[in-house]
Parts: sequence; structure tokens; C-alpha cells
Amino acid sequence: MKTISVFMSALISSMLLVITEYFSFSSTAERTDYYEYYSPFSSFLLYTAFQIPFYIILGIPVTYLIDFICKKIDVKTKVRLYFVQLFLFTLVAFLLPIIARGEIAKETIVYFGLIPVLTYFHVLLIVRKYLISNGEKPKFLLLK
Repeated sequence: MKTISVFMSALISSMLLVITEYFSFSSTAERTDYYEYYSPFSSFLLYTAFQIPFYIILGIPVTYLIDFICKKIDVKTKVRLYFVQLFLFTLVAFLLPIIARGEIAKETIVYFGLIPVLTYFHVLLIVRKYLISNGEKPKFLLLK
């Protein structure tokens, strides 16, 4: 189940990053010769190739940790549980780029933290809700 979430999140997150990259430059005149620019499709493939290992190495263990924390907190309603998990994933989204790159820049936090992490969180919710295979429910399911 988490493997499906990893691949779907990498694809969706890569598309979002390509769209934001496309709109960040209003014209080709603003581009400098110092940077190498790729076509949107090449950027999409590059982002996807780099995101899949990060989702597998970091995303899945963090998901298990957040599920464990939410079990220990024992939240009563689905809405509260959603906001607790959203807070924990957002916290990870802020800490991940700061730890990995050592900088606290708005663009770094958005591009390397918020977009990938929150995309993974919401895709995971959808997968948990609608794509549960073999008719068996996971032990900890946010949306029932």
C-alpha cells in the first residue's frame, strides 16, 4: 500500500514541481547562461527519478513513526486525527530541508519539503481509503 503511495506521490509531486518551475520564469529572457534548463518533460523525469528513493528511504519510515505516534495519542475523531497527522507531516516537511541542506530558505522549504511531503500524505490518505487490496483493512486507517 505504501509502495503505491510512493510512486503516485513521486509522479504527482514531480508534476507540481515542474508546473511551479515553469511559472517561476515569465520569459526565457530572465534565464541566465549560468544555469542549465531542461524541458518540462526532462525535468519531470529527473524529479521523479530523484524523488522515488527519498520517498522509499524517508517517507515510509516516517509514515510508520507518525502512525505509531497517532496510535499512542489516541485521537477520538477522524477530523482531529487528520489534523494531528497533517501537523506531524508538516513538521517533517519543515525539518527535512533544514537538516538535509542546512538552510532555512522559503524556496527550499517549499520545493524540498512542503510539496513532496504533503503530496505524499494526501496520496497516502487516498490510497488508504480507496485502493486497499484483498479486502483487508490496515490496522491503522485514517479514513474508514
